[in-house]
Amino acid sequence: MTALRRSAVAATIGMFVVVAMGSTVTNTGSGEGCGDSWPLCNGEFVPVPDRATLIELSHRLVTGVEGFLIAGLAWTAWRARRRLPDSSNRGCGRSHAIRAGARRFS
Repeated sequence: MTALRRSAVAATIGMFVVVAMGSTVTNTGSGEGCGDSWPLCNGEFVPVPDRATLIELSHRLVTGVEGFLIAGLAWTAWRARRRLPDSSNRGCGRSHAIRAGARRFS
């Protein structure tokens, strides 16, 4: 498996975890577990642990890790662009086709 494929798989799995954690935050009502003090949690770097705070803080942590995975994927794709010279053209073509289809059905 190439580095690009490994990065893509890791980023995809990470996004699944972010979505699952987001639904957990929503379903448990933990959205205000850290209050309004972003990036801190209730104004502290290490908050007092309670259920809502731990759920919200873990979602923030998972989202931060996913940001690094996405950045790594972008970097790996940038490095692989010379080995795959046709890939950027195909991606642009697909995005134009998707936009055209979306306009047609909207």
